[in-house]
Amino acid sequence: MGANSTYSDSGANPAVARTLLPPLSLGCFLLIVCYFTLTFPGSQGARFTRLFLSPFALWAFWDFGFGHFLHYDPLMPVTVYTVLGSYGPFGLLRTIEAFFLMADDPPRWVSLQTGEVLPLPEDLSGRIGYALDLFATIRGLSWFRGRRWDFALPRLAEFQSPHSRATFAIRRIALFALCYLAADAVDACIKAIPFDLTSSRPVTSAPLTQQLVCVIGLSLWTLFGMEIYLALLSAICVGFGLTSSSAWPPLFDSPFLATSIQDFWGNRWHHVYRQSFVRFATSITSLFLGSNAKANKGIGRVAKIILVFLLSALLHVSIIARHPQNPALARRGLLDWSTIFFFFGQPVGMGIDICIVYLGAGTTWRRIFTWVWFPWTARWWADAYVKTGLLGGSEPFISWSPVRGILFGNWYPEPVVP
Repeated sequence: MGANSTYSDSGANPAVARTLLPPLSLGCFLLIVCYFTLTFPGSQGARFTRLFLSPFALWAFWDFGFGHFLHYDPLMPVTVYTVLGSYGPFGLLRTIEAFFLMADDPPRWVSLQTGEVLPLPEDLSGRIGYALDLFATIRGLSWFRGRRWDFALPRLAEFQSPHSRATFAIRRIALFALCYLAADAVDACIKAIPFDLTSSRPVTSAPLTQQLVCVIGLSLWTLFGMEIYLALLSAICVGFGLTSSSAWPPLFDSPFLATSIQDFWGNRWHHVYRQSFVRFATSITSLFLGSNAKANKGIGRVAKIILVFLLSALLHVSIIARHPQNPALARRGLLDWSTIFFFFGQPVGMGIDICIVYLGAGTTWRRIFTWVWFPWTARWWADAYVKTGLLGGSEPFISWSPVRGILFGNWYPEPVVP
C-alpha cells in the first residue's frame, strides 16, 4: 500500500473517525440548537440566533461530506464514501430546512390518545426534549411515549408493537443477523456476475438475465442493508428502555407487493428523506404559485412530485459523485446520468399509470405495468452502483463475510488493489 493511503492496518479506522467526527458533531450540535430555538415562536432573538449559526452548520456538514478523503484509496471501504455522500448532503438539507423553512410553522407533537396537537414546550427540559426528539426523528415518530410528530404518516403513527420490550429487542437482534447474512449473500451473488467494468453501462449492456438478477439483487441489497442499521439501533433503544417499541415500525412495508408506482414510493418504500423533500417541494411550489396555489392544486401536486424526485436524484447523484474514481472501473463524470434517468423515470411512470387508470384498466394491469417499468428503469440505477464499485469489482460490502467464508474460506474479503 502506498504511503498516502488513508486506510491501513496501522490505525485507519481511528484516523477516519478523528477526521470526520469533529465536523459531524459540530453540525449536529448546531442543528439541535436550531431546533431548540423553534420553541420560541416569533422571537427575534431566536431568529437572529438561527441566522447567525446557519453558516457554521452548513460548513460543518459540507466539511464532513466533501472535505476529506477525496482521492481513491483501494483499501478504504466504499461504504465510507456512501456514508459521506448521503449524510453530508442530508445534513445540509436538514440544516436549510430547520434554519429557514420551519420558523413560521415549527413541527408539533401530537397526542396519540386524543389526536390533539400539543403546544410547544415552555420549560427548559421540555425545550431540550423537543430539540433532541426532532433531531432524532426520521419518519415523524417520537421517542417519547404517547406522542408523534405532526408530519408522521398515518400508517406509521398508528403502529403498535404487540411484543414486550425484551421480546422486541430479541426479535430485532435476530432480524439484524438475518439481514446481515442476506445482504452478504446478495453482495456475493452480484459480484460473481462478470460485468464489463470498463464500460460506462456495465449492467444495461449485459445479457438480459444478468440485468434482471442485478436489479433484483440491488433492491434486496438496499432493503437488507438499511434494515441492518435500523434493527440494531431499535434493539438497543428499546432493550435499554430509551424508547417504546411502538416508535419503531418496519422501515419497509412489503415493497414487492406494490400495486402501482405511486404505491411503491408513497407507501411501501422507506421514508427516510420524505419529510425534508416534501417540505422543500411545498415551499418551492408555494413560492411560484403564490396566491394561485389553491386554484391550481393539480399543477401544484404534479410540481411537488417532480420536485421530490429531483431532490432525490440530486441526493443520490451526490452519493455516486462522492466515490473517488477507481482506476480499474469506467471513468465517471461529475453528474451520473444513469442515476438521473432512473429518478426522473419514476414521475414519467406515474404519469403513464394515471393514463392506465383513465382508460379503465384495473389493479392487475397497473401491477403488471409497475413491475415492468420499475425493473426496466432500475437498470440505470444498477449501472451507477456497479460503476462506483458498490456492486461491481472486488470491494467488500462488509468486513466479515460469513457467506464467502463458508463457501470459499474467505471470511475477511479484501479488495484487489489495481
